[in-house]
Amino acid sequence: MKTTEGKYNVILGTIPATEARKEVLFRCAGDGFLQVEYGREQKFDIFDSFRVLSVTDRINSEHIKGLLETVPGLRTNLYHFDPATLSISKLIGAIKECEEDVKNVDDIVIHDLRIFEMPMVFEDSETKKAIGKYAQEIRPDAPYVIDGYISSGWLYITVLPCLR
Repeated sequence: MKTTEGKYNVILGTIPATEARKEVLFRCAGDGFLQVEYGREQKFDIFDSFRVLSVTDRINSEHIKGLLETVPGLRTNLYHFDPATLSISKLIGAIKECEEDVKNVDDIVIHDLRIFEMPMVFEDSETKKAIGKYAQEIRPDAPYVIDGYISSGWLYITVLPCLR
């Protein structure tokens, strides 16, 4: 797609913003790829993430011929499709239909339970003092305290399938 200014325009279509949803942008992401983005401002919003997951769930349940993979992100979704089997306009139409089915966050049902594991290191003076005191006074042989840090501290985050 080429604009009159001579620059390429990768936005193939949009869905206008509503009170319950940001503007949805459909971007060409290469041959056989479509990126759907929620809002023009690159800012994380938990409700956008739940919307992405909900629309992804609905699209996957449609079993669209030629749709190979969906890659949901925090505020985007990448659709990998076979352009010989599925046209990009048909894919955008299917996504728009699913998007319109999700009126607001109260309608969203997430069927997945996601668990994220992230190593955490707190490097502030008060935490280092507390770890030092723990290692010195409570458990000098603490196996996870190395050089004043707790080396294997994992934070487990469970994203529950509800919003409120």
